[in-house]
Amino acid sequence: MLVAGLLALPVLPLLLSLGLALRACTQTSAWHTLLNDTQLAGALGMSLWTGLAATTLALAACASFLSLHAGYRSTSPVVPGIGAMLAVPHAAFAIGVVALLAPSGWLLRLLSPWLTGWQMPPDWRTTQDPYGLGLIAVLVCKEVPFLLWAANAYLQQADVRQRLQRELTLATTLGYDLPSAWWRVVWPQLLARLTLPLLAVLAYSLTVVDVALVIGPLTPPYASRTGLAVAGPCQPCHQCRRRRCQWLAGAG
Repeated sequence: MLVAGLLALPVLPLLLSLGLALRACTQTSAWHTLLNDTQLAGALGMSLWTGLAATTLALAACASFLSLHAGYRSTSPVVPGIGAMLAVPHAAFAIGVVALLAPSGWLLRLLSPWLTGWQMPPDWRTTQDPYGLGLIAVLVCKEVPFLLWAANAYLQQADVRQRLQRELTLATTLGYDLPSAWWRVVWPQLLARLTLPLLAVLAYSLTVVDVALVIGPLTPPYASRTGLAVAGPCQPCHQCRRRRCQWLAGAG
């Protein structure tokens, strides 16, 4: 009974959030404001472009790394530090990228003016670019370790590793080199196992809010930001903020 209660503790906040979200969905004024927003079409297009592009590039990078590692005669590469990369929050990673690659960021400060000759930051759009390239780059860098972790979880199973190794050996006897054999033997089976992780990556890339606020485009905005801006002025949200402030004041 105690174990069941402890397991239910993380579920209660999720159920509360779901209830608040469902109640917010019934507010016709918010839907009317959202549908009449002139930036809605551009925001949806930007969300689809960045989400699909980031998911496709992350999958391609994951597959390329695994195929190159096939040359070491191993079907389950171990990526050093993959746990640390997964533990870094997306927003913190985006802030780090901005601090590193911004026109006045650490990288150009390190190289200027002795190497670049620049006395002032260049007029570069490394963040908030209208095409969402910075957002795509951040999402790809964050999602590739997740896909590698999901792939390793399947490839490191003893029976799977032995079976795939036998199939790779058989393919090499037919004249294929190891990378070509990997693409023909291992990748089709692995891709089917990556369906759910890919859906998770796509769902996050399409609906991300924190990373889009840090590095995403402003014109047109990201769809999640447009929805957040529309939902922000709703009266229930103001009431929730007021209650939280009152609770914090009372706790202090």
